[in-house]
Order: sequence, then C-alpha cells, then structure tokens
Amino acid sequence: MTDPQSSAVLLVYGIPIAIWAALGVAVLTTISTLIGVWRSNANSRRNINKQLKHDANQRKLQLAHDADQRNRDREMSLRREVDLEAASALVQLNICSAAHRISNTTTGN
Repeated sequence: MTDPQSSAVLLVYGIPIAIWAALGVAVLTTISTLIGVWRSNANSRRNINKQLKHDANQRKLQLAHDADQRNRDREMSLRREVDLEAASALVQLNICSAAHRISNTTTGN
C-alpha cells in the first residue's frame, strides 16, 4: 500500500512545468487585475468626492446669488411703486396748478 502523502507528492511533482507556469500566470494576472480594479475604484471615488464638493459649492453660490437677486427685485419693485405714486402726485399737482392758472387768466389777469 502506498502512503497518501507520497502519492500527493507524486501528483504534485508529476504535473508538467507548463501547467505550473500557466497556473502561476493565472494567479499573477488575477492579483494584478484586482489591484488595478481597486486603484481604479479608489481614483473614481476621489474624483466623485471632488465633483460633489464642487457641485455643493456651486449650489451655495447659486442660492446666494438668487437670494441677492430676489432682494434687488423686491427693492426695485418698492422703488417703482413709490416713484409711481410720487409721479402721480406731481401730475395731479401740475394739473391743479395749470387749472388754477387757467382760471386766473380767464377771470381777469
């Protein structure tokens, strides 16, 4: 009867070198592929985080700009209302003044 350990050694030593080389290349290829994928994912994560920070900063700037624009629009609307009321009052004053001058000229200068 043969010893199981010696039959395993014979099995290992009985495999041709070409198969061992192919197996070694397969293992090295797998390891290098995994390292490449890991590095690629790490780089992608880093780029996405940069982009997210940039987008968040741009969003903050846009919101601040929009708020500033709304404040300007509100101020301009208020000015427009005040200016229209003042212009209307001036027109009324000019009409009254013109009517008063016309009545003075017709009544006997």
